[in-house]
Amino acid sequence: MTLEPIAGEDFDEKQATLKVAYDSDNVYVLLTVDDDFDLNLEDAKLSPANAIQWAIDAGAGEAMGAEEPDRETSLGMVDIWHWELECAAGVDSGGAVNPSGDGKDPGNDATCNFDDEWATDVESREDDNGAGAENSLLGVFSHSDPTVGNDGTFIFEMSRPLQTGDAQDAQFAPGDTARLAVAYWDPDNGPDGWTDDEHVQSANQGWIEVTFN
Repeated sequence: MTLEPIAGEDFDEKQATLKVAYDSDNVYVLLTVDDDFDLNLEDAKLSPANAIQWAIDAGAGEAMGAEEPDRETSLGMVDIWHWELECAAGVDSGGAVNPSGDGKDPGNDATCNFDDEWATDVESREDDNGAGAENSLLGVFSHSDPTVGNDGTFIFEMSRPLQTGDAQDAQFAPGDTARLAVAYWDPDNGPDGWTDDEHVQSANQGWIEVTFN
Protein backbone atom coordinates (compact mmCIF):
# COMPACT_ATOMS: atom_id res chain seq x y z
CA MET A 1 0.00 0.00 0.00
CA THR A 2 0.93 3.67 -0.29
CA LEU A 3 0.59 5.71 2.89
CA GLU A 4 -0.34 9.34 2.20
CA PRO A 5 -0.33 12.58 4.26
CA ILE A 6 -3.57 13.75 5.84
CA ALA A 7 -5.42 16.52 4.02
CA GLY A 8 -3.59 19.83 4.23
CA GLU A 9 -0.19 18.32 5.03
CA ASP A 10 2.67 17.87 2.57
CA PHE A 11 5.02 14.99 3.34
CA ASP A 12 6.56 12.25 1.28
CA GLU A 13 4.41 9.18 0.76
CA LYS A 14 5.67 5.90 2.21
CA GLN A 15 5.46 2.45 0.70
CA ALA A 16 4.27 -0.17 3.16
CA THR A 17 3.01 -3.73 3.39
CA LEU A 18 0.50 -5.15 5.84
CA LYS A 19 -0.20 -8.77 6.74
CA VAL A 20 -2.68 -10.10 9.31
CA ALA A 21 -2.95 -13.66 10.62
CA TYR A 22 -4.51 -15.41 13.60
CA ASP A 23 -4.55 -18.69 15.49
CA SER A 24 -6.77 -20.02 18.26
CA ASP A 25 -5.43 -17.48 20.75
CA ASN A 26 -4.01 -14.37 19.07
CA VAL A 27 -4.20 -11.95 16.16
CA TYR A 28 -0.86 -11.09 14.51
CA VAL A 29 -0.04 -7.97 12.48
CA LEU A 30 3.10 -7.48 10.38
CA LEU A 31 3.72 -3.95 9.11
CA THR A 32 6.72 -2.98 7.00
CA VAL A 33 7.52 0.60 5.96
CA ASP A 34 10.26 1.62 3.54
CA ASP A 35 12.25 4.30 5.38
CA ASP A 36 15.80 5.12 6.41
CA PHE A 37 16.89 4.07 9.87
CA ASP A 38 16.41 6.56 12.70
CA LEU A 39 16.29 5.73 16.40
CA ASN A 40 16.75 8.05 19.38
CA LEU A 41 15.85 6.41 22.69
CA GLU A 42 16.01 9.75 24.50
CA ASP A 43 13.35 11.46 22.36
CA ALA A 44 10.52 9.40 20.80
CA LYS A 45 9.76 12.16 18.27
CA LEU A 46 13.21 11.59 16.78
CA SER A 47 12.31 7.95 16.20
CA PRO A 48 9.57 6.56 13.96
CA ALA A 49 6.13 5.75 15.32
CA ASN A 50 3.23 3.74 13.96
CA ALA A 51 -0.39 3.02 14.74
CA ILE A 52 -2.82 0.27 13.86
CA GLN A 53 -6.43 1.41 14.19
CA TRP A 54 -9.38 -1.01 14.41
CA ALA A 55 -13.05 -0.07 14.26
CA ILE A 56 -14.96 -1.04 17.42
CA ASP A 57 -18.37 0.45 16.62
CA ALA A 58 -19.93 -0.53 13.30
CA GLY A 59 -20.23 3.06 12.08
CA ALA A 60 -16.89 4.37 13.35
CA GLY A 61 -15.15 6.68 10.89
CA GLU A 62 -11.62 6.24 9.61
CA ALA A 63 -10.43 9.52 11.19
CA MET A 64 -10.01 8.06 14.70
CA GLY A 65 -13.74 7.41 14.84
CA ALA A 66 -14.77 10.65 13.12
CA GLU A 67 -15.91 11.05 9.56
CA GLU A 68 -13.85 12.41 6.71
CA PRO A 69 -13.32 15.11 5.64
CA ASP A 70 -14.32 17.23 8.64
CA ARG A 71 -12.52 14.91 11.13
CA GLU A 72 -14.67 16.27 13.98
CA THR A 73 -18.03 14.47 13.89
CA SER A 74 -17.68 11.20 15.79
CA LEU A 75 -19.38 8.13 14.35
CA GLY A 76 -18.14 5.66 16.97
CA MET A 77 -15.16 4.29 18.87
CA VAL A 78 -11.90 2.89 17.50
CA ASP A 79 -9.17 0.79 19.10
CA ILE A 80 -5.64 2.13 18.48
CA TRP A 81 -2.37 0.26 18.92
CA HIS A 82 -0.01 3.27 19.17
CA TRP A 83 3.72 2.56 19.17
CA GLU A 84 6.33 5.27 19.72
CA LEU A 85 9.74 3.62 19.69
CA GLU A 86 11.40 4.04 23.08
CA CYS A 87 13.17 0.67 23.27
CA ALA A 88 15.88 -0.82 21.08
CA ALA A 89 15.28 -3.04 18.08
CA GLY A 90 14.61 -6.64 19.08
CA VAL A 91 13.24 -5.73 22.54
CA ASP A 92 9.75 -6.99 23.42
CA SER A 93 7.37 -4.06 23.90
CA GLY A 94 3.79 -3.57 25.05
CA GLY A 95 1.66 -4.30 28.07
CA ALA A 96 2.11 -8.04 27.69
CA VAL A 97 5.65 -7.62 29.04
CA ASN A 98 5.74 -4.13 30.63
CA PRO A 99 3.85 -2.41 33.48
CA SER A 100 1.54 0.56 32.95
CA GLY A 101 3.61 2.77 35.23
CA ASP A 102 2.80 4.50 38.51
CA GLY A 103 -0.43 6.48 38.17
CA LYS A 104 -0.84 5.63 34.49
CA ASP A 105 -3.94 4.24 32.81
CA PRO A 106 -3.97 0.45 32.25
CA GLY A 107 -3.50 0.90 28.51
CA ASN A 108 -0.08 2.51 28.98
CA ASP A 109 3.27 0.79 28.38
CA ALA A 110 5.60 2.70 30.69
CA THR A 111 8.77 1.02 29.42
CA CYS A 112 8.63 0.99 25.62
CA ASN A 113 5.57 3.18 24.83
CA PHE A 114 3.53 0.60 22.89
CA ASP A 115 0.14 1.75 24.20
CA ASP A 116 -3.38 0.36 23.88
CA GLU A 117 -5.65 3.35 23.20
CA TRP A 118 -9.15 4.32 22.15
CA ALA A 119 -10.63 7.34 20.41
CA THR A 120 -13.95 8.66 19.13
CA ASP A 121 -12.48 11.59 17.17
CA VAL A 122 -9.10 13.16 16.51
CA GLU A 123 -9.15 15.14 19.77
CA SER A 124 -10.18 12.40 22.21
CA ARG A 125 -7.42 9.76 22.06
CA GLU A 126 -6.68 8.16 25.46
CA ASP A 127 -4.89 5.14 26.85
CA ASP A 128 -7.39 2.41 27.75
CA ASN A 129 -8.93 3.56 31.03
CA GLY A 130 -12.47 2.15 31.32
CA ALA A 131 -13.99 -0.90 32.98
CA GLY A 132 -11.87 -3.93 32.12
CA ALA A 133 -9.16 -1.77 30.55
CA GLU A 134 -5.82 -3.46 29.97
CA ASN A 135 -2.88 -3.66 27.58
CA SER A 136 -2.04 -7.12 26.30
CA LEU A 137 -0.18 -5.93 23.21
CA LEU A 138 3.17 -7.47 22.33
CA GLY A 139 5.48 -6.00 19.72
CA VAL A 140 9.03 -6.14 18.45
CA PHE A 141 10.66 -4.19 15.62
CA SER A 142 13.74 -4.39 13.43
CA HIS A 143 15.23 -2.71 10.36
CA SER A 144 16.87 -4.19 7.29
CA ASP A 145 19.94 -1.91 7.65
CA PRO A 146 20.06 -0.53 11.22
CA THR A 147 22.68 2.17 10.67
CA VAL A 148 21.41 5.72 11.21
CA GLY A 149 20.57 7.34 7.88
CA ASN A 150 20.76 4.16 5.83
CA ASP A 151 17.86 3.32 3.53
CA GLY A 152 15.93 0.15 4.13
CA THR A 153 12.73 -1.16 5.67
CA PHE A 154 11.31 -0.99 9.18
CA ILE A 155 9.63 -4.23 10.25
CA PHE A 156 7.01 -4.07 13.02
CA GLU A 157 5.59 -7.31 14.44
CA MET A 158 2.58 -7.08 16.75
CA SER A 159 0.17 -9.46 18.44
CA ARG A 160 -2.72 -9.46 20.91
CA PRO A 161 -5.26 -12.00 22.18
CA LEU A 162 -8.33 -12.31 19.98
CA GLN A 163 -10.58 -11.57 22.95
CA THR A 164 -9.55 -9.25 25.78
CA GLY A 165 -12.83 -8.48 27.57
CA ASP A 166 -11.95 -4.77 27.29
CA ALA A 167 -14.78 -2.63 25.89
CA GLN A 168 -12.18 -0.23 24.49
CA ASP A 169 -10.61 -3.01 22.38
CA ALA A 170 -11.78 -4.49 19.11
CA GLN A 171 -12.67 -8.15 19.63
CA PHE A 172 -11.92 -10.80 17.01
CA ALA A 173 -13.33 -14.25 16.23
CA PRO A 174 -13.19 -16.72 13.33
CA GLY A 175 -15.73 -15.76 10.69
CA ASP A 176 -15.70 -12.07 11.58
CA THR A 177 -14.67 -9.22 9.29
CA ALA A 178 -12.67 -6.46 10.98
CA ARG A 179 -11.75 -3.02 9.65
CA LEU A 180 -8.36 -1.43 10.18
CA ALA A 181 -6.18 1.50 9.11
CA VAL A 182 -2.45 2.24 9.39
CA ALA A 183 -0.45 5.38 10.23
CA TYR A 184 3.29 6.09 10.31
CA TRP A 185 5.33 9.03 11.65
CA ASP A 186 8.76 9.83 10.18
CA PRO A 187 11.22 11.74 12.41
CA ASP A 188 12.81 13.24 9.29
CA ASN A 189 9.77 15.51 8.90
CA GLY A 190 11.56 18.30 10.78
CA PRO A 191 14.61 19.14 12.92
CA ASP A 192 12.64 18.35 16.09
CA GLY A 193 11.14 15.16 14.67
CA TRP A 194 7.48 14.53 13.94
CA THR A 195 4.36 16.14 15.39
CA ASP A 196 0.92 14.52 15.75
CA ASP A 197 -0.37 15.76 12.39
CA GLU A 198 2.85 15.01 10.56
CA HIS A 199 2.15 11.46 9.48
CA VAL A 200 1.16 9.36 6.51
CA GLN A 201 -1.79 7.01 6.66
CA SER A 202 -4.17 4.66 4.91
CA ALA A 203 -7.36 5.99 6.53
CA ASN A 204 -8.00 8.60 3.83
CA GLN A 205 -8.33 5.68 1.39
CA GLY A 206 -11.04 3.98 3.45
CA TRP A 207 -11.02 1.09 5.88
CA ILE A 208 -9.03 -2.05 5.06
CA GLU A 209 -11.29 -5.07 5.57
CA VAL A 210 -9.78 -8.19 7.15
CA THR A 211 -11.80 -11.42 7.16
CA PHE A 212 -10.88 -14.02 9.77
CA ASN A 213 -11.47 -17.05 7.54
